[in-house]
Amino acid sequence: MVFACTRTAELLSHACKYSLSALKFWILDKVSEAKFFSLLVDETTDLSKQEQMTICLRYVSDNKIREDFIDYVSVDDMTGEGLANAILSRLRQCPIDLSCMVGQGYDGASAMSGMFNGVQAIVRKQLPAAVYVHCSSHCLNLTLSTACKLPQIRNANGIVGEVADFFSRSAKRATLFRSCVEELAPDMKRKKLVQLCETRWVERHDAIISFVQMYSSILAAVEKCELLDANTATKACMLGHSIRTPQFIVAVLVLENVLAITLPLSKALQCPTIDLIHALSNIRSVRELLQVKRGDAETTFAEVWLEATKLAEVAGTELSVPRQSSRQQHRANIPANSPQEYFLRTLYIPFLDSVLQQLTDRFLGHNEAVCHLSAVVPSHVVTYSFQDLIPAVNAYSEFVATENEVKGEFELWQQRWRQLPAKDRPATAIDSLPLCSADFFPNIKTLLVITATLPVTTATAERTFSSLRLLKTYLRSTMGQNRLAGLTLLYLHRDIPITPDEVIDTFARHSSRRLEFVLQ
Repeated sequence: MVFACTRTAELLSHACKYSLSALKFWILDKVSEAKFFSLLVDETTDLSKQEQMTICLRYVSDNKIREDFIDYVSVDDMTGEGLANAILSRLRQCPIDLSCMVGQGYDGASAMSGMFNGVQAIVRKQLPAAVYVHCSSHCLNLTLSTACKLPQIRNANGIVGEVADFFSRSAKRATLFRSCVEELAPDMKRKKLVQLCETRWVERHDAIISFVQMYSSILAAVEKCELLDANTATKACMLGHSIRTPQFIVAVLVLENVLAITLPLSKALQCPTIDLIHALSNIRSVRELLQVKRGDAETTFAEVWLEATKLAEVAGTELSVPRQSSRQQHRANIPANSPQEYFLRTLYIPFLDSVLQQLTDRFLGHNEAVCHLSAVVPSHVVTYSFQDLIPAVNAYSEFVATENEVKGEFELWQQRWRQLPAKDRPATAIDSLPLCSADFFPNIKTLLVITATLPVTTATAERTFSSLRLLKTYLRSTMGQNRLAGLTLLYLHRDIPITPDEVIDTFARHSSRRLEFVLQ
């Protein structure tokens, strides 16, 4: 009986192992079929204080974009060379053609993005077609973070965070706040404040908008906290004074006004099925809208000022110009005829200018990566010439035919879309793929696939860290790398069908494991 149980356990263990192998082989087979792929990498520290680097691949399968996790790599050498060697070593163990890697997606850390000794530079020396694209979500976060360094916006962010922490760190205060919300805003679904997150601006927008919606409840809760113990009363008094100042009220509403525009962009960039052309189109739309607001700043700020007036009435505060001093050089001593004009000049316009400048500067590299490839997208092809496409043809010369052959296809492709109205021309590479025949336009098809494969964000790689925290816990902190990667594969890729036959085939490939079993 003991022998039978041991044998059964051994069979189950190997069945689990080879089901993981079958899952990984399924992903790598799809990558091989797609031919072109991009690498997505990010790094974090797990519960046992090991540096874990997650490796994901982005590719096109059945005219759809997929981003799949394939492995975790434990790294000790955190230099650009050490990380690059670890990545390439692991990829060489996979049955895929590394020369077909057309993109690299990392964050902006110097070890990853350095022009000379960063991972992207070292990888590109060996794989010249692998274009580096800085994570777009990270660029947007940096855009907003830099813009929020404006003193009044920075202080408003800090105060919102302190108020959220103040109520969340005490069960008694949290209950008191909930009762205030139920009393003053019974229709409000949210019963607690959202804490600020340094990296996820989607949550930061939720924190700002919920703060504005619960402003009267916050004031009431802070006033009640001033009647509690000495430490709580002191903190509540300071926070109550801070959230009643004109500078805070106007700044938090200006911040909410701008984040309401960038929120859809932040969500869209995290979608794994978006391509780089579509992402840049969304970024351009946001920038144009902010430019319109900046061009008519007096009118658009009047709406913000009206909301600020309502909040000031709730707080019992008068919106006035802060005390000015000619001796303090860092104070906003801009002359103005009214409080509205003062905050327009010192807060609203500078904040919009900063966001617009950052959006332009931080996405220059993305435009460079895809500008020439845009010429094959139907919505752009009618306005481009073949000269615009030549740099892309030269960059990917090993994957396409001669320049003359590509030119002939391009002219036919261009003529085809000229005959259709603009509304019928796809605006993205991934939408264009089903309409491009691989037999008639093989080179155009290749360039469209490469365009769709270029990385947009590393959001998929970052999502694997949520799985890491769930799987490698305090009670399982000594888990080995193979088991950790295998469990993550099973957890993340539940949509991939793995049949018993595939597991048995994978089992049979490993001749070193000869276990006797009977199939009935």
